[in-house]
Amino acid sequence: MKKLIKENLKYIIIFALLMGWILLSSLTSHDFFWGYSFSFNTANGQIPYKDFNMIATPFSTLILAFFLFIFGKSIHTYAIIYSLLITGFTILLDKLYKEKGWLMLFLLWSPFCIQPVFIATSPYNILVIFLSLILIYLEKKQKSPLIIGLVLALIFFTKQNIGILLIIAEIIFSYKNKKDRMQKAIGFLGITSIFLFYFILTKSLYPFINQTFLGLFDFAKENTTYHGIFFYLSLLLIIIDIILFIKNKTIENAILLANTFLAISVYDGTHFLLTLATSTLLITNTKKISLKKINFPILLLSIESILIGVIIFQNFSKEHIYPTKIKYLNYFYHPKSVIIENKKLKEYIEEKNYKNIVIFDSNSYYYKITNEWKVNKYLDLMNEGNYGKNGSIEAINEIKQVKEEAVYFFNLKLVEEFKKQKNSQLDIKTLKWFLKNAKKIDEIGKFSIYKYQVKKEKDHSK
Repeated sequence: MKKLIKENLKYIIIFALLMGWILLSSLTSHDFFWGYSFSFNTANGQIPYKDFNMIATPFSTLILAFFLFIFGKSIHTYAIIYSLLITGFTILLDKLYKEKGWLMLFLLWSPFCIQPVFIATSPYNILVIFLSLILIYLEKKQKSPLIIGLVLALIFFTKQNIGILLIIAEIIFSYKNKKDRMQKAIGFLGITSIFLFYFILTKSLYPFINQTFLGLFDFAKENTTYHGIFFYLSLLLIIIDIILFIKNKTIENAILLANTFLAISVYDGTHFLLTLATSTLLITNTKKISLKKINFPILLLSIESILIGVIIFQNFSKEHIYPTKIKYLNYFYHPKSVIIENKKLKEYIEEKNYKNIVIFDSNSYYYKITNEWKVNKYLDLMNEGNYGKNGSIEAINEIKQVKEEAVYFFNLKLVEEFKKQKNSQLDIKTLKWFLKNAKKIDEIGKFSIYKYQVKKEKDHSK
């Protein structure tokens, strides 16, 4: 038993560090918390794409929602499952690539905006890399083509653009082997038929297609910036990787190359580090670079232990409320100011007996989850490119077509923050349209309270 613990101690520490980062570093407005929110909605019976908007294909949301439904909907369940996922990711990288894998992990733990990339990015980005590593393992060990097809489909239904690239790669590398190609196709179509059945059963097939495929053009138009340091660095890495792949054409390198496109089309620090990590693995793998002199596990675990220690000291040395005694988030640290703001908001809404609540704030899902308020399809996540082919028109029409009289809580600082952030995805057009067509009725804390003024206007859907 002692030997087993000693051999796996680094993985146990990785798991513990992940739990610490997730539960003690206050991430109510980051991509990780949005990922939890989507799975929370699904575990509560909401239908992705139909009841709330998402731009990625649904596997990560559905599988994590399954665990929330079985083991409880608190963020602690989500944190445990996500930490186990990344620990499994770590073990697989270690077994496949040794020091080169640990270098990739070191980059994925890089503290961008304090939190590691693992935490700052959406869970589906980490899951798609993990599934890609499983695909590499299956290809290197020449496992059943049927299983490879199954994993390929799961990648496609985790992140569609990486899935499409890998489908092309598998077709090319299986071109001469008809039997393998057919078995992979059977595996892929088997998983695809299950997802199609789910979409048809839940009447969400068109919303799925609209938001994850037809809406990609609007997403690219509204969010892609072909300038800035992260764009040029990402472009440089991808060009280098393509050249290396051309010189070393293997299915393994094709899978790694596909994952370097994780930065497209949001060129910010977090997405760049995802591209840098996968690109570094491809470069060190193809150039046969030796990294044995650097003890990356010790370096990584030491730095991360110090960082999480600093975060915990900063959070708990100032006035705080912990445990928070907030439903679903009891041992999830977040600032006292956010907790007090939430309490004031809840008391105000209960006093006024408001039933249909819309919150324009970066913490909108935090308020919705902790108070179990009704979810809106588009208005809880006001990101440009997340609405489907019609873009912001969908959000505007939802405001117009709300069945019950809605009350809008608008944090006007969102507009100020949008002006300061170069890569903000905030749908500022819809928010400005709303302010022109709404009447302010009150204020509470940081929120100005509005009601939409119904008036005859030109139909935006045409």
